[in-house]
Amino acid sequence: MRFIRGTLAILLLAAGTAADDKPEPTKADDAVSGKVTLNGKPLPAGWITFHGKGGRSVAVNIDDGKYSLKNAPTGQVRVTIETASIAATAEAMRTQLQQLEFRAKLIEQSRKEKDAELAKRIDDLKGRVKVLTEMQKKLGGIKVHEKYADRNMTPLMVEVKGGAQTFDIEL
Repeated sequence: MRFIRGTLAILLLAAGTAADDKPEPTKADDAVSGKVTLNGKPLPAGWITFHGKGGRSVAVNIDDGKYSLKNAPTGQVRVTIETASIAATAEAMRTQLQQLEFRAKLIEQSRKEKDAELAKRIDDLKGRVKVLTEMQKKLGGIKVHEKYADRNMTPLMVEVKGGAQTFDIEL
């Protein structure tokens, strides 16, 4: 009987915690924009992510220190800034692109026609690789401290309310 009461208490506590962790509803006009600077200078490239309750996150590219995103999670939001994985992500996408291009070539040779869906995926991936390559070039040797990239370690917090807002972030 004691086991059942203990288990019930744990379940009730967990249910209360889960209820508090539900994401708040967002609207299309919950837009956030701003600037990200590092040592007083615009961060040339990177990713900024707004982490809301319930695991809801929205990420967007940073371009020449500026960012703009829609459908931002509302309420108290953790913010991460990430640059370290750009090179690794670009390399992984280049590899994936090579594999898809090889597959498309085999399909074309066997069917004597192109696979339109695969061609669309290849074009999309080429665009992503191009953006990542440009980000790499812009960053050069610039490094952002790893604490800003970790959702649990970042000191960056903002209160996002409904509507359009601006948050400038200094690293």
